[in-house]
Amino acid sequence: MNERPQVPIVTLLLIVANIGVSFVLTWQPELLERFAFDPLQPSFQTALTSLFLHVNTVHLLGNMVFLAAVGPAVEQAGSSWRLALTYLAGGLSGIGAHWALEGRNADPSPVVGASGAVVACVAYYSVRYSFIKVPLAPKVNVSIVFVTAAWLVMQVASAFVNIGATLPSQAYWAHGGGFAAGLILSLFFRAPKEARLQQGRAMIARLGERSPGATLSAAEQHLAEHPTDLIALRNLADAKAQVNDVEGESEALCGLLDALPESQQPEIALRLKAIGRLDRLPSLRRALMAERMKESNPEASVALLESIVGCADDPQRPEALYSLALLLNGDDPKRSQALRDELKAEYPMHPASERARLRELES
Repeated sequence: MNERPQVPIVTLLLIVANIGVSFVLTWQPELLERFAFDPLQPSFQTALTSLFLHVNTVHLLGNMVFLAAVGPAVEQAGSSWRLALTYLAGGLSGIGAHWALEGRNADPSPVVGASGAVVACVAYYSVRYSFIKVPLAPKVNVSIVFVTAAWLVMQVASAFVNIGATLPSQAYWAHGGGFAAGLILSLFFRAPKEARLQQGRAMIARLGERSPGATLSAAEQHLAEHPTDLIALRNLADAKAQVNDVEGESEALCGLLDALPESQQPEIALRLKAIGRLDRLPSLRRALMAERMKESNPEASVALLESIVGCADDPQRPEALYSLALLLNGDDPKRSQALRDELKAEYPMHPASERARLRELES
């Protein structure tokens, strides 16, 4: 159930695009004036192209280092397209914020740089991984949210106060606009819930090193908020097994069956058989599962059918006898014949008995 790390393709493409454009500008600097965002002549095209332009190496490297740091984590947590959307939405929002708040000045400077876009990714990262703590001083760790909030406060303050500056000020409002976009997108994509999900899983894993009882407590608390979390359900089932709580384990396994893809269901069915609790599943569901598994996992299919056959008054028993006889015909023909005889003797008028007789005539 471990998630395989994915290649951060969008992060790599964005970094390559930004660095590649910077190389082009080295040879054709006149392109900067053409594709930078001019607050006096705003256009969507230049707002977009300006996100890949940088006027100096320090500006470029600073943005790319931050993007390389948070981009892969955002991709891993959500998807590649989610990172691309966050980057573009943050960049365009940053440009829009700068134009709205600074563009009315008498002589506004053109705006370039991926700062707003990167800050949006940082904001998303901060919400998604809010439980992560970073060292601020020896023996002092603070939440990544605190660090990001402190940085944002400094950016807002710098937009109003630029002490001792002799050069044009940075586009601080672009940072704020990008941050707001990243924050909104993180809420839209339910990043806080994803953060709690991951934090809960980490807590279960950490407590699992102590005792099964600690795992049980953590898993049950986590599942109260995330009842379909497959990893937590597996942890709960394993912990119940370790303390010999058969009913509790079977309940957790049934919850897993409801959420697992079909390819992973045979494992759970066989475990339910091992602890003698296949009867927790309705017989019709067992029959349908057996039909689906007869090719991919005959062992699980046989176990499911036998659990129905073993119950004398189950309404699905005639069909289960017929299906089990067919399933065993190749490997155990004697048992298959015995099942068909039992079917015809106990349910002579059932359609399954008629099908069994027809197959015998055909053979």
